[in-house]
Amino acid sequence: VYLDEANIEVDYAPSHQSAVYSLKFEKDGPAYLVFNSRNGELKCDGNTVSGFQYVDKKTKVYLYAETDKKPEKSGILASGTVKYGKSSVEGKDAALALAFSGQKEIGVRYGISFISSEQAKSNLRKEIRTFDVNQVAEKGKDIWNKALSSISVKGGNENDKIVFYTSLYRVYERMINISEEGKYYSAFDHQIHNDEGIPFYTDDWIWDTYRAAHPLRILIDPEAEQAMIHSYLRMAEQSAEFWLPTFPEITGDSHRMNGNHGVIVLWDSYIKGLTNFDLETAYKTSKGALTEKTLL
Repeated sequence: VYLDEANIEVDYAPSHQSAVYSLKFEKDGPAYLVFNSRNGELKCDGNTVSGFQYVDKKTKVYLYAETDKKPEKSGILASGTVKYGKSSVEGKDAALALAFSGQKEIGVRYGISFISSEQAKSNLRKEIRTFDVNQVAEKGKDIWNKALSSISVKGGNENDKIVFYTSLYRVYERMINISEEGKYYSAFDHQIHNDEGIPFYTDDWIWDTYRAAHPLRILIDPEAEQAMIHSYLRMAEQSAEFWLPTFPEITGDSHRMNGNHGVIVLWDSYIKGLTNFDLETAYKTSKGALTEKTLL
């Protein structure tokens, strides 16, 4: 993308829990990078920035970022002014500014985590060891080609295929695997857990995904679907109410829907052969969510 007011060319490629940017500055004068936590803490050390942002009052998303060039100077940004020489800041709109003189191209790569900044650094190191956006993009392309080739179609026209594969692409939007090297943060009890070899998934708009996305995943990726079912039950067991979630997000369950569409996800999976979960626990958490929960 080209930022036409700032005259900056931006290239970007994501991995799973990390990403890389290539920035080309066309204007004369120093180039600046500003990191804003919105609400949290940040600190810089040479060419690295780390810290966290509150997603809600208890859930944090952590950052570890590094640039391919060392900034000439850095400081904290407040009220439109940079106070150079200071390396840490916290609170609302906590922001850091890195100034680069004589640099027209800057690479930035970063990792994220829901556990710690150190874990974010580890996630970055595991996934990205380059500042070359094209290398990361090619890996992503290979992953997507493998995923989308799980179903081949015949007949129809080019537009039909566009609609089909766009829909298939969107199936992978929910749920999200947030396990990090065998551990995960659960907003349902605000603890770090060992995933015991089964990835922890969250962020599911179940009243939409139960109709087609979950039934399709049973066919094309049953291992992931089984892990998602385990995640539902972990959420219930870690919550104070012991209810099957209705809208599980990275911040927990918002309880925002009538009924519980997760019940049919569990039962549909079970009768189609994905039986590697405790059916009694599934029943109790489903019953509680249906008979005890209200929209209040």
